[in-house]
Amino acid sequence: MSQDGAIYAVPAYAFVDWMYYRKDYFEEAGLSGPPKTFDEFVAACRKLTDPAKGRYAFGMRGGAGAFKYVIDVMEAFGSPIVKDGQAAIDKAAAVEAITFYSSLFLKEKVAPPSAPNDSYRQIMEGFRTGQTAMVWHHTGSLIEISAALKPGEQFATAPMPAGPKAHIARVAYAGNGIMKDDNIDAAWDWISFWGEKDAAIALLE
Repeated sequence: MSQDGAIYAVPAYAFVDWMYYRKDYFEEAGLSGPPKTFDEFVAACRKLTDPAKGRYAFGMRGGAGAFKYVIDVMEAFGSPIVKDGQAAIDKAAAVEAITFYSSLFLKEKVAPPSAPNDSYRQIMEGFRTGQTAMVWHHTGSLIEISAALKPGEQFATAPMPAGPKAHIARVAYAGNGIMKDDNIDAAWDWISFWGEKDAAIALLE
């Protein structure tokens, strides 16, 4: 990763946004496949939620890290956050987006009661243990989910559902960099090693 000829980081890995869904729950509810739009998402949520069974459709992340999904939903409704370095929020679209997203918890009640405080650990546990039928995350959690549930039988992955104005799904890149000049040659060897394919695969496995 470089700019203007200067190297700032050696690539480590990339995370691709997607959705996990309980394939077995979908089949049980008579749903043919994962939702492709927000409208289909809400419709599926209503069919998948059964509080009497302690089952909710959506593992909503309302705690640490929730801002990422709020931004995604706002952009899916047509409101950019920043454009050309300047604030660019479209108030009407942003209000519509936040109303939609918050209503999943407040009105539709398709997320667990704990949702406002749930962060990564909580949404993962909810999905792994069968409390929730869908969760938005990225490829970085695939190993954890695959260790708990059977791929293709109990769960599957799908693209994020599209909003009314845009289909938002991101690729997030992570890199390793040198933070100070002490032992710089050894530091460069170390981060370069983690940028090699075999080392990266071993780490992720």
